[in-house]
Amino acid sequence: GWPIMIDVAKVAIAHALYSFDQLYDYKIPEELLERIRPGMRVIVPFGASNKETEGMVMETVRIQPKGKLKTVKRIIDEKPVLDEQMLDLVKMMKTRYMCTWADAYRCMVPPGTSVKVIRTISLTEKGRMSDENLSDRFQPVIEALKNNNDTLTYNKLRQCVSIDRLSEVLKKMQEEGLVETFDQVQQSAREKTAKVIKKAVTDEKIDELIKGDFFKNIKYIRFLEVLMQVPYISTADAGKTLGISNYMMNRLVDDGLAEYDTVKVTRSPLFDIHVEGDEKKHPNEQQQQAIDGISELFGQNRFHSVLLYGITGSGKTEVYLQLIEKVLNSGRQVIVLVPEISLTPQTVTRFKSRFRRGIAVFHSRLSQGERYDQWMAVLEGEINIVIGARSAVFAPLPRLGMIIIDEEHENSYKSDKTPKYNALEIALYRCKSNDAMLLFGSATPSVNTWYKCETKRMHKHELTMRATEGGMPKVEIADMRMELASGNHSMFARATVEALKETFASGKQAVILLNRRGYSQYVLCTDCGEALMCPSCSLTLKYHKSSHRLICHMCGYTQKMPVDCPECGKKSLTIPGIGTQKAEEELMKLFPDIRILRMDMDTVTQKDSYRKILGDFRAKKADILLGTQMVAKGHDFPDVSLSVILSVDSMLYNEGYNAVEKAFQLILQASGRSGRGEEQGKVILQTFNPDHYAVQYAKNQDYKGFFQYEIDMRKLLEYPPFCNLGYITVESEDDKFAEFIAVRIKSSIDANYMLKGITTVLGPVKAPVERVADQYIWRIIIKSKNLNSLIRLMNGIRLDVETNMKTGKYRLSTDINP
Repeated sequence: GWPIMIDVAKVAIAHALYSFDQLYDYKIPEELLERIRPGMRVIVPFGASNKETEGMVMETVRIQPKGKLKTVKRIIDEKPVLDEQMLDLVKMMKTRYMCTWADAYRCMVPPGTSVKVIRTISLTEKGRMSDENLSDRFQPVIEALKNNNDTLTYNKLRQCVSIDRLSEVLKKMQEEGLVETFDQVQQSAREKTAKVIKKAVTDEKIDELIKGDFFKNIKYIRFLEVLMQVPYISTADAGKTLGISNYMMNRLVDDGLAEYDTVKVTRSPLFDIHVEGDEKKHPNEQQQQAIDGISELFGQNRFHSVLLYGITGSGKTEVYLQLIEKVLNSGRQVIVLVPEISLTPQTVTRFKSRFRRGIAVFHSRLSQGERYDQWMAVLEGEINIVIGARSAVFAPLPRLGMIIIDEEHENSYKSDKTPKYNALEIALYRCKSNDAMLLFGSATPSVNTWYKCETKRMHKHELTMRATEGGMPKVEIADMRMELASGNHSMFARATVEALKETFASGKQAVILLNRRGYSQYVLCTDCGEALMCPSCSLTLKYHKSSHRLICHMCGYTQKMPVDCPECGKKSLTIPGIGTQKAEEELMKLFPDIRILRMDMDTVTQKDSYRKILGDFRAKKADILLGTQMVAKGHDFPDVSLSVILSVDSMLYNEGYNAVEKAFQLILQASGRSGRGEEQGKVILQTFNPDHYAVQYAKNQDYKGFFQYEIDMRKLLEYPPFCNLGYITVESEDDKFAEFIAVRIKSSIDANYMLKGITTVLGPVKAPVERVADQYIWRIIIKSKNLNSLIRLMNGIRLDVETNMKTGKYRLSTDINP
């Protein structure tokens, strides 16, 4: 006879661990054949206990099965939530970011729709009647169930009884008919509905009644006039905004003039922003050139990537807005990514006032319900513009025409949670597969992006004129060596204190920026301003208190803490570090009647507190905004005339090969914060090393000069963009054990994975923050000229470790180009 062909779904299992993460074959039952499609989530029996589990159908095929297959139980999604392109993206992410299938697809399904399966166990009649002489292993289960009305969820039962391999015991008990199990599926986010009221007769009829003095109460007339203009109004709004009581609504319904209904409501986070219409601004010559040039590329309907390089205040947003209009007019859709939470309110307001409808906002502080509604609106085609932080890059727009990434140099586009994706890479992938345009915008582009433009792999348009009259701010350097030498031990230079006095006297505001608290542990000479560096990597050495040694976290070089400065021989070595609280205390002493707002991770925890802090500052409820990096980012404060960076050094000597680049960008951005109104602002940089190239280029606002210097350094030292960096991290509660595993991994790499393009394997070495939440962290760093070799190496090691090093408690994580 012929071999039997059957229809099979290849399913990715939601909670699979890396070691058994693969596509599993399930038979598609007759009744689901017509309905099941790739991109839908399903419930399937999984594992020895056949627990009902969520999975994603990656593809459907007709094959001749090897052995007996389990069957798909049911479908979760009525229509596919991922189209073919998104399924391809899932495949790409699995390889590129070394994650599980489910880690990847969860980024793309509507948030808050993941399914929880709750397994309940109940005693049967036979189990209830059973006597004492059952096996010892069954007895405790029966006891526990009897004490709880014969029924418990699996998790509760596990807490009640201490039995190894509980699921096997239950399986046996089920076979003997003592218990039965039942799986119940729960979904977390739900559609929200509201009760509404709408008119039940024609407008003519209502007019007639109004003219015929049918209504004695003017409120009825006003209410009906509203109902004639809108399809419906929610009963809550009718009560709140129009003052119509329930009694009045009931009366209108009884008289047959109105009727009640329930509608699906979208919890849109946009509604709390009230918007005036925004006039299209007339672009200046440079803006017009950029708009024309980029539109022409867009018109070719194939993939292009473009950098819009514009100094702070040069009007990049206006260019975005006019380009978006062109994309929408061509019938296509746009994703706009903005960094961090702090940019949303302003950005959204500008976009909303220009494009009244069809905008969705995604950011991490939305409630689950809000996110679900936004996502569904996108899937159903009601949305043409999605604005959001990095996760918005996955928005399932079917006719994607352009992705704009504003401030593309920002750290926050790289995810620090699994999967460790980079939104820029995902955007590139999506634009390529949609023949869409990828547009980067920045006043301080990343060295990587600029290098792409220099090597002609990307187009570039420049805006060099500030759109408003203020002109670029004046940058001053306060040499902290001189301050110390003349007896000023405060963290504020005298010039800074003077400038603050002038600012407050003229009724203006100041922004004061310091680096993340408690982070830098570098060693600095307060006499010559040099920090202690690693001789082979040219990176800052980190001081470790416990061993009183300095360590390089790239290659592992280590030395004792010296007494004298190796550069100038003086005994002036210190370990600087300031927290926002300390700075706030000192400011209060200097200016007792000045109002200070602090903005760091301590003060920005609730959903809207950052919006409130920025709003208060804009409304001049404070004179100083003091904070970490968050303060420097794209906010528009018309009354700020002074920005101070308290310790440029803590940024220059931070962790990582790109610390200097990050410091330079931050200085330039912070200087963009002052003088956004009509007059020129001022920026003060406090540093012990005023001759550092980044400080000098930043002072002259010379991005191109900085880029040239930095790219030469990187070429010399072989850092990105001239190589890819792979990090393998081992964490364990036991320091020695973590090191042991790291050493084994290193020798496995040396033996098996010296593939083409892999140039150096450094480490294992302790991570810069060597202990987090009681876990000790060790890492190995790999340099590779060839990205695919590096990905192959990392995936190989990952599987190797998961299968061969099962002993002990440790976590392994991998990351490429973090």
